[in-house]
Amino acid sequence: MSIDLNNLEIIYKKLYEISMQIAQLIERELYSDLLGFIERKDQLLQESAKLLDKVRAHRESTDHLHELFRKFTEQEKNNIEALSKVRDKVEAELHKISADKKIVSAYVSPEENHQGNILDFRE
Repeated sequence: MSIDLNNLEIIYKKLYEISMQIAQLIERELYSDLLGFIERKDQLLQESAKLLDKVRAHRESTDHLHELFRKFTEQEKNNIEALSKVRDKVEAELHKISADKKIVSAYVSPEENHQGNILDFRE
């Protein structure tokens, strides 16, 4: 096994560890801490692509790395699903706040004519 193949395996393990750490941050709702981990993951992905090209150029077998990479991609899918749920929750809350703000502004206009307003909640 070459040095490039060993380094690729190490990077895949690091990617999986970072993905697990990201999952823990999402679970604990520490979203502001995610950026550093995501940036590090992106760097490792770029390194892994370069190493994978080198390994393939030497026609070395990467079969033993498939399971490790599968675990990483599965964890990434779980992270994406968790963040999608958070995004949906935030969007729903923003929509609710927007609707509440429209109602309040429609009925609390101090110097305007106090005629009824038709509100459009589709906005």
